[in-house]
Amino acid sequence: MTDTRIESLLDKGIELDLSGSHREALSIFESAIALDHTCARAWFHKAVCLGYLGRHEESVRCFDLAIRSDPGNADYQNNKAAALRKLGRNEDAIATFRKAIELDPRNDGAWYNLAHLLGTLRRDQEALPCWEKATELDPDDFNGWNYRGMVLYRLGSIQEACESFRTAVTKMPLMQKAWVNIGQCNLILSMGASGKVREHLLREAESALTHARELDPTDEIARMALIRVRSLSSRT
Repeated sequence: MTDTRIESLLDKGIELDLSGSHREALSIFESAIALDHTCARAWFHKAVCLGYLGRHEESVRCFDLAIRSDPGNADYQNNKAAALRKLGRNEDAIATFRKAIELDPRNDGAWYNLAHLLGTLRRDQEALPCWEKATELDPDDFNGWNYRGMVLYRLGSIQEACESFRTAVTKMPLMQKAWVNIGQCNLILSMGASGKVREHLLREAESALTHARELDPTDEIARMALIRVRSLSSRT
C-alpha cells in the first residue's frame, strides 16, 4: 500500500515540478520521503526540485541520500555533479561526473557534462576525448559537435575543427554560431594557402559568414570576419 502511495505522490510531484510549480512539488516529494526515508527516487526528485529553486547545497545533500539508497545509479551521480558545478565546486563535479561514467560508460549526458566543464576550464586536452565519446554516443547532438570543434580550434587543429563545425550545421542548419566558426576556420586556413586553394578557402569562408549574417544580422564577430575575408579576396 505504501509503495502505491509513494508512486502516486512522485507522479504528482514530477508533474508539478515540470509545470514550474516547484514549491508545491517540493512539499509532495517531502510527503513521499515521510512515508519511506530510504526511497531513492523521492530523494532524487526532491534534489532536482531544490535545484530549480536555486537551493544547490540542499540539493547536493539530497542527491547524496538518493545515492546512499541506490549507489549504482549513474544518473544520480550525473545530476549531483551538475549541482556541484553550480556551486563552483568544479573539481568535485569533475570527480562525480567521472563516477557516473564509471557506473555507466555509455551515459552520454555524463560525458557531455564532463566535456563541457573541462572545456569551460580550458582543460582542452582532457576535454577533447570526452567530446569524442559524447559525440560517438549521441551523434545527432549538434551542440556537442560545435563544442568539440571549439576545443579542436583552441588546440590548433583547425581543419579538424572545421569538419566538426560542418557536422554541427549538417545536424542543425540554423546553428548560427557554427556557421561563424566555419567561416573563421576557413579564413585561418587560407592564411597558410596559396593560389586556387587559397581562393577556394576564402570563398568557403565568405559563404559561411554570409549565411551566419543572414541568420543573425547583429553578430559583430561575423560582420568583422566577413569584412576581412572580402578584403583578402579582393587581393587575389
